[in-house]
Amino acid sequence: MRIGGNQTLYGSVELSYGLFETVQMRVSAFYDYGMLGEDKITQIQRSSVGVALEWISPIGAITFIIPKALDAKRGDDTSSFEFTMGQRF
Repeated sequence: MRIGGNQTLYGSVELSYGLFETVQMRVSAFYDYGMLGEDKITQIQRSSVGVALEWISPIGAITFIIPKALDAKRGDDTSSFEFTMGQRF
């Protein structure tokens, strides 16, 4: 089964709120979406929502993310918790 396409559209919307200015910590809610297709860009559509807690520590950004796929299909690679360290994008 081939998965992919030659057309793609994706994006993200995030609402962030600073919790503690002195320690550079924030909480955010997000919505991510993506569409993919060969001839029609809407052949494959996925989206997710979630919350995140980010702390800009002395060694870099540390982020805890809890995502939830809104329209996952059988065989999709989804996660219920993510932890990242390093630079912010």
